[in-house]
Amino acid sequence: MRSMFGFPQAILFGLALIHILILPAAAQPPNEGVGEAFFDSVSVEIVNVEVFVTDKKDEPVSGLTAESFELWVDGKPVPITNFYAEVGGQGGAQSSGPKASPPAAEGVPAVSEGEATPPSQQLHLLIFVDNRNLRPTNRKKSFKYLRRFLAEDLSPEVPVAVAALGASLAFVSDFTRDRDLLEEALDKVQEGGATVVSATAELQRIADTIAESSGDLTLGVRIKAAAETEFNRAKASVQALGAVVDSVAGIHGRKAILYLSDGISTNPGEALYYAAVGSFDAAGYRRNVGSFDLMPDFQELARRANAAEVTLYPLDAEPGDRSLTRSAEGTGSMDQPISPAHSRLAAENSRAPLELAAADTGGRRVEASGRLAQHLLKIGNDFGSFYSLGFRAPEDASQIKHRIEVKVAGKGYRVRHRQAYEDKDADHRSAEAVIAALLYGSSEGTLGVAFEPLARRAGDDGLSVLPVKLKIPISRVAFLPEGDQQKAQLSFFFTVKDEKGNLRPVQKVPFKLRIPAEKMEEARGRTADYELPVALQPGDRQLAIGVRDDIAGIRSTLRLEL
Repeated sequence: MRSMFGFPQAILFGLALIHILILPAAAQPPNEGVGEAFFDSVSVEIVNVEVFVTDKKDEPVSGLTAESFELWVDGKPVPITNFYAEVGGQGGAQSSGPKASPPAAEGVPAVSEGEATPPSQQLHLLIFVDNRNLRPTNRKKSFKYLRRFLAEDLSPEVPVAVAALGASLAFVSDFTRDRDLLEEALDKVQEGGATVVSATAELQRIADTIAESSGDLTLGVRIKAAAETEFNRAKASVQALGAVVDSVAGIHGRKAILYLSDGISTNPGEALYYAAVGSFDAAGYRRNVGSFDLMPDFQELARRANAAEVTLYPLDAEPGDRSLTRSAEGTGSMDQPISPAHSRLAAENSRAPLELAAADTGGRRVEASGRLAQHLLKIGNDFGSFYSLGFRAPEDASQIKHRIEVKVAGKGYRVRHRQAYEDKDADHRSAEAVIAALLYGSSEGTLGVAFEPLARRAGDDGLSVLPVKLKIPISRVAFLPEGDQQKAQLSFFFTVKDEKGNLRPVQKVPFKLRIPAEKMEEARGRTADYELPVALQPGDRQLAIGVRDDIAGIRSTLRLEL
């Protein structure tokens, strides 16, 4: 079974109950709805759009202000309410209320340089190595330059995590600024990479025979079988990349994924099929390789990345125009076995889908060519030099996905940014934050909750119960008047990961806290303590819990080792 976030799941997580241990005043657990489905309420919030502006030489453009930009959402100009600029790792952030009329930016203060990067603009970089789609020789070459980039071109303040696709999808490391730990994670991925098992060698053998067998339609059968194998392998890679995108959605701030592979062809058999038959045959094409089209999968990947506010940077270790002129081991002849036109078609098939995903999210696709070091430096420029435009999300319940367009004053400037964003309700965002805490240890502490695991108790049918004491500072909780009482609305979210890396669906428990109005001053110096019993199964290894103040919209999350 899979959850709403695309992760493999074990059996459903049992519903938890809340036990009140110590209360500063009257508090009441809910009488109904424990473990209920997430309620549908989209909160009005500021949406930040990361914008990269470069000149004709592809160098970052500095010195722009809020007045330099026009921001359009769903074809309509909107005011820029928040503006942030960073060049070379230094920048300034500021906010303002809504401006009188778009696209002008009256009321937004000028950027102040040299201030520390605020949490909302802190970059988290995830390196995803697709070992199912990466030849050992290409892995070695790419890792050499990747390590140099991390050591020389990436700010040491940027936390980095590592994930890899081999026999299964593995989240290899938490986000860390410790470059020694990062090196250990990269060593593990590079040395333990799975051998590529695919139809690449068969496609190469077919290509080698086409020059002598032009027009031989029997090659179509072989091409179809090999292309189908390649298609299924490539589809698995795109699905894994989508799961990694979902996994970082709950990380606060800017997020980027550097995806390392040999490139993915949107139709691995198309160029060879046309080369084999020698002419266009629409019926034969549809029958043999026409259905092996991954472009819709990449369009969905781009949508998910934009929804998660993730910028994609695909790094192709094997440029597409060479993929048909080398064997699977990289030792084949460099002689061209098919025509230049068909070779260009193969290259376009390999280049187009990853370029689409990168362009739609504001990123870059680069190849591991002789200029790889320079290409990686361009990515480093993105990480350290950018603009962030904030606007108030429109309150339109009839529309979830929204198109974004950014215009900048100045001739010859190139502007890159994500093309869309999606509305998410508060429950969805809280669930994403708990998943991120579980997978990467990305805890939050805005609400100031203390988490204390107590002694585990044996339960029924091999289960056990782990009580977790939650100590919530009353002073940080938002209350609203309700008669002669003050009422707070809290929500608890939690999920578990087992020894195989499976995640349980995120569960939610709502809780209402009521305190007599005359007791509020006394209560603000104390905490509300709750015991949350969590049902565990043998093999469970980690637990993540989040507590959200539903009124103030702030939360705390934490991962606990079991």
